[in-house]
Order: sequence, then C-alpha cells, then structure tokens
Amino acid sequence: MCSSDLIPGLFPTGVDDSVTGLPSGAPDPHYAILDPAQDAITIDPGSGSWIRNTTHDRWVWQMANGTPVNVTRTFRITFSLAGLIPSTASISGTWASDNLGVGIALNGHDLGMPTTNQFRAFTPFTIPAGTPQFVPGINTLDFTVTDQGLVAGLLVGSLSGTAEPIAAP
Repeated sequence: MCSSDLIPGLFPTGVDDSVTGLPSGAPDPHYAILDPAQDAITIDPGSGSWIRNTTHDRWVWQMANGTPVNVTRTFRITFSLAGLIPSTASISGTWASDNLGVGIALNGHDLGMPTTNQFRAFTPFTIPAGTPQFVPGINTLDFTVTDQGLVAGLLVGSLSGTAEPIAAP
C-alpha cells in the first residue's frame, strides 16, 4: 500500500489560505454560494447559543448579519485531485448549521451524509475511499442549508482529506 498525500484545497469556513479566521463581513476565499452566485461572507453569531467562532473556523452566510432568512443556500468549495488516485480519496470533517443542514454533495451527487439541525454542536461526516463520485482533477463539495428563523449560517469546523499519489512512470 502506498502512503497517502493530503488533498490540497480543503478548508474550514471563514478562513484565509493560512487557516486564520477572517473578520466578520469578509468574503470567504474558499466557499461560494451557488444561487445567488457570490462569495460566502464571514459572520459573527454574537453571544447567542451558536458554536463560537474560533481562530481556525468561522460561520458564513450570504450577508454579514446572517440574512436573508427563510431561504435555502448551497455553499461550494472546489479542490483538486490532480496527481492523486481518485478511488483512494477520502474526506472527513464536521459541520453545523442554522437551521437545517440538508445535504452534502460531491460533484453534484448527494451523498446521503448525516444532516445537521443544530448550531450548538458539530455533526461529523466522512466520505470514504472508493466513493465513485471522486473524479480526476477538479472536484466540488457542496453543503446545503435551509434557514427557518431570524438568522442563518453554515460552519464547517474541520475539513481534510487524503489520497494516494499517482505512481511516477
């Protein structure tokens, strides 16, 4: 068995390339909202009962004040498996949402991952090696959240992956 390499391009929400938390209102350079097409925006949930922002992950939504509400938004992060064997790729992480984390999709395919209906604790997920939706080159990972209330948000607290490198000829 070969040793695995880290999959580049996987980040928690609300951080820069060095995994340092961004200020509230800053665009997240790694996550985009699909409709309406725009960058995810870092938000500060304040003193409520949400998981606190940390120096290594921050909540995001469409606007810095956690609005609009009573909508569904899909957040996308793009990563590359160039030089890696897709069938050996695996990703794990945690996520939380206000309100309903309704799905995680890989390259447009819903994975039936655990949903989340909480903003007080993370829900872990794993996309195991052998998942056929991993493809060579560019891949997308989508998190879909439906809000039902006064403010909304998505928090991906950790996100990492490994895959075996393609053997040199």
